[in-house]
Amino acid sequence: MTLPTQVTTELLEQLRAELQPQLDTLAQKLGISLQLGRIRYSRTDARMPVELCLLNASGTAVTPEMTALKALTAIPSHPLNGLDLSVPFESGGERFVLAGFNRRARKRPYLAKKVGDPDATYGFPANYVERLLGKRTA
Repeated sequence: MTLPTQVTTELLEQLRAELQPQLDTLAQKLGISLQLGRIRYSRTDARMPVELCLLNASGTAVTPEMTALKALTAIPSHPLNGLDLSVPFESGGERFVLAGFNRRARKRPYLAKKVGDPDATYGFPANYVERLLGKRTA
């Protein structure tokens, strides 16, 4: 095997592919969630944070984004107050479940995961989600 001369996306993809299963095994042993974050790199080095989250009673990770969503929807005047956030909604012919709220995202702060593809997270505009899910209460 030859040593790499620079950090490439192929090298990082291979590294992620080998690290994530080991993190999954460790996480299962400890009863937590461990996910590799966004990889930042240059030609000579790379950094990849590891996100640790506790699990709730149903076994899903309690992410900072989900905590922010629950805090936001707990406000009595919020349009989604009192709604079951785990019920899927439909957008563009696909079904999604709310996964969190990103306070730093101005245009698409609501995060949702596609039903059947839990690895992909999509951002949705606030007025769209509030209008779409607010119909449930009417």
